[in-house]
Amino acid sequence: ACVRHGMEGMERFPPCVTRSSVVRRSSLGGHLSPHLPRMSSRVRSVMCNALMPAEAHAGIDRGGRTDMSRVLAGVVAVFSLQAAPHVALAQTEIEEVTVIEKRRPRHAAQPAVVIDSETIREITPTALTDIFRRVQSVGIRTNSRGEAVLRLRGSEERQTGLFLDGAPLSVPWDGRVDLSALPAGIVERVRVTASAAPIEFGTNTALGAVEIHTPFTVEPGLASFQAEAGSDESGAVSAVGGVDTERVNWLLAGSYRTLAGEDVASRSVIPYGPVVNGYRANTDIGTGSVFAAASTQPEWGALRVSLLSVDARRGIASQGNFSPESGEARYWRYPDWRFNQLTLNSRSEFSPSFTLMTTAWLQHFEQTIEQYVDDSYETIESTEEDEDRTLGARIIGERSLDDLDIRLFGNAQVTEHRQVDSHLLAGTRGPLQEFQQNIYSLGVEVDTMPRSALQLSGAIAYDLASTPKTGGRPAQEDLDAWAGNLAVRWYSGEYWQIAATVGRRTRFPALRELYGEALGAFLLNPDLEPETATLTDLTF
Repeated sequence: ACVRHGMEGMERFPPCVTRSSVVRRSSLGGHLSPHLPRMSSRVRSVMCNALMPAEAHAGIDRGGRTDMSRVLAGVVAVFSLQAAPHVALAQTEIEEVTVIEKRRPRHAAQPAVVIDSETIREITPTALTDIFRRVQSVGIRTNSRGEAVLRLRGSEERQTGLFLDGAPLSVPWDGRVDLSALPAGIVERVRVTASAAPIEFGTNTALGAVEIHTPFTVEPGLASFQAEAGSDESGAVSAVGGVDTERVNWLLAGSYRTLAGEDVASRSVIPYGPVVNGYRANTDIGTGSVFAAASTQPEWGALRVSLLSVDARRGIASQGNFSPESGEARYWRYPDWRFNQLTLNSRSEFSPSFTLMTTAWLQHFEQTIEQYVDDSYETIESTEEDEDRTLGARIIGERSLDDLDIRLFGNAQVTEHRQVDSHLLAGTRGPLQEFQQNIYSLGVEVDTMPRSALQLSGAIAYDLASTPKTGGRPAQEDLDAWAGNLAVRWYSGEYWQIAATVGRRTRFPALRELYGEALGAFLLNPDLEPETATLTDLTF
């Protein structure tokens, strides 16, 4: 795969991924020898450096060509190891190289920025938000509910898709997730597409997508450990380790983070915001997480199952720009915030020209919102208890023909939201409210190369959303829209390339936007229509 990439120079080389089993199939459709010598991690690093474009090391995904000297150096290294396996390797049990990602040599990809593992290690993040502060096109904003949300190119918080190993992280009821509560220690690589998102992700990626990847495999033992303590009674600890049972590679990680409260630099913009012991009142946070993944690579392809579990509690800063007498200020706490997501990734190679990839996810989310009478946070006025269950899947079939690469894809997601509102001062508990939203997407993408230095890609998709359960509120008709994109990439020389893309994406309103009242703070809005965005980019 590395050699073919170097000769054709058509696409970025994917991050090198290693696996402790023999390479069984190359991207050329042939079989590699099962007798290749086992290579040390140092040798693997040399080969990856020799075969990977320099821009991949810089963290910028520009689809550049590979320098042939690097390719030849890698080829020489491989044949040297095959010819003399006893040299410097005879006493070491070491692993082989397996390419996990499949190249798409004809694909004209949208411009994207990749934050690689080396950059992430330099950042030493304690929360997921720390990683994104290095990317100029990404903004992190804390909304009125105290949630840290991501915005690409100034977009609204629900207009960007956020994915963990291909599965959406956002809670469908609200269309967003609190990034400050999610762990950072498990992240190996992040890809940010601040334009038309890859169309196979389906709807609700109107203004871009962020893909978070965790390691496919980890060396046995403790891979990393990080602990820190600081001002504001803050502290964090995280650990990542691996267990290899030959057939299955296990990735295990855990983290905990705490903060007593946020410092107040000036009260000029929050004149009514209370300060306690130097902290802004009710801004504490405590969050713990566990991540586990099991990966294997059988004869037919690759399989991975992972589980992310987060348990948090936090306060929300009061609306300090409103006086308590106005009745407009909100005094909320989240005593319970639990997020669990199970993800299945599989890749099946039925032939050298046909591959089937599947991502399935099961998400369970619970939270309790407490609304207090005033900024003393002593008397609870009302509560909202939420529970969300989401089941989704994405299937992609790739077929390579003589002059075309064709990808058929489909997405389906069903989410159910259950909610109970209680008014404690009045001593009443409201009825159980049930909501449901179904979202589907179906499309096709075609890649071709009319010339050796020219890539063309085009895609079209149909999106559909329905709300069969509305909690006793007015029903909404089914919503639908179409999406598509056209991309071209031309290599005008060894160091120059020009790419142009135009795409149309859709975002359906979240259930909370349609029917959420937020303990009396919002009005119903069941007549919302889908958002559509047309995005164009020219890069060189």
